[in-house]
Amino acid sequence: MTTKVVAIDIGGTHARFAIAEVDKGRVVNLQPESTYKTAEHASLQLALEAFADEQKEPLPRNAAVAIAGPIHGEVLKLTNNPWIIRPSLIPEKLNMDLYTLVNDFGAVAHAVARCDSEHLRHLCGPEIDLPARRMRADDRGTSLALAREIPLYGRPGFRCGTSARSQPSPRARPRR
Repeated sequence: MTTKVVAIDIGGTHARFAIAEVDKGRVVNLQPESTYKTAEHASLQLALEAFADEQKEPLPRNAAVAIAGPIHGEVLKLTNNPWIIRPSLIPEKLNMDLYTLVNDFGAVAHAVARCDSEHLRHLCGPEIDLPARRMRADDRGTSLALAREIPLYGRPGFRCGTSARSQPSPRARPRR
């Protein structure tokens, strides 16, 4: 059964919204995204309302929200964005019945790990198949981020964050 979901990616400068159709855990259709400058909207709720105003039909009541920042606690503060997200208020403020909240880099790692090989490009090293269910992805963007798939209680899962062993070198500078 296909389910429609509002896909939301909140970064420091932009928030992106799209309607995704998901079947058996895989995105089977993704409508064109709408991008909003976070500085032009006081909150996620107001940016989502702007997105809803552009749509021809009411938004689905399910959301997948990826944010640029930690996803633990009652009040989430984004890395480079003044918006504050209170997960317990998402159903009320965003009019959602179901939602998933993830770190944005964790969302990327999840997607890469589930891509079919035809969507991946070999960059360097031996041209061999990747090991099943194991991956690691690094990001050298605003902060040094690391995500890797690890088994959690016998099920696949992701751990994301800044690696304690991989701190930026003194030469590394955040993008401005």
